[in-house]
This record gives sequence, structure tokens and C-alpha cells, in this order.
Amino acid sequence: YEFTRGNFGNSEGFKPKEIVAYKLPEEMKKNKVYIEGNWKNNEDNLELVSQTGKILLIYNAKAVNIVAGSEKGSNLDIFINGGNLDENNQGQDIENSKTLVKEHRLYNLVDSAYGENKILIEISNPGFKIYTFTFG
Repeated sequence: YEFTRGNFGNSEGFKPKEIVAYKLPEEMKKNKVYIEGNWKNNEDNLELVSQTGKILLIYNAKAVNIVAGSEKGSNLDIFINGGNLDENNQGQDIENSKTLVKEHRLYNLVDSAYGENKILIEISNPGFKIYTFTFG
């Protein structure tokens, strides 16, 4: 909540230092980040507190990265435009459309042709923290 640039799409908004139950809306706009699950609103990140969660974003770019971490380790399943990633569009940190997030760093999720795409990140295991998206 401290560093948002206004690109958060959920109607529940931010509630500093609180846990919020987020739901994905029916309609979504480009360049807005949407989440689902129970997330703690930390000053510089969102932290998953439920067993599972989702992050969805419609974007225009070639590469998609996140800055994230998880002390206990969190599994991510990455989908693009409703399907799995493959050798033509998976980022360096992805294998078989999956990755394990543990250390706090930049993770390269997607590397594809430039264009409009929809990324869905399904997270399992609480403790996952997302700080930001970056694009290339």
C-alpha cells in the first residue's frame, strides 16, 4: 500500500496491515493487478495467508517478471491466455509452467512475442510475498 501506483484492480482495495479476503471480479481492465485469496496488506508487499491464492493481470509486453519471495517456499503454476507455458513462452525461472519461489528476488515468468496477454499465477502455500511486476 505504501508504494502503489494505482494499478491495483480489486474493489476491496488496500487496508494497511490487515488481512483482506479478495475475490476476482467478473470484469477486468488491462494493466490492473487482481488477486484472489486472503492476503495481508504489508507496507511494501502483499503476503498470502490463505493456503492458495491467485494473481491475474492483462498486459502488453514481451517479458513478465515478479519480485517475490517466501521463507517456507511457495509453489506457483503459471498460465498464459488460459493455457500452460511452453518452451516458446516460458521465462528462465519456469519449468513445465511451474516454479518454486523461496528466496526474495526477481523471477522471470514469461518470455514471449510482444503483445496483449493474460497471465494467471496460482499460488499454493501461505507466506508468498509479491512486491512488484516488471516488464520487458
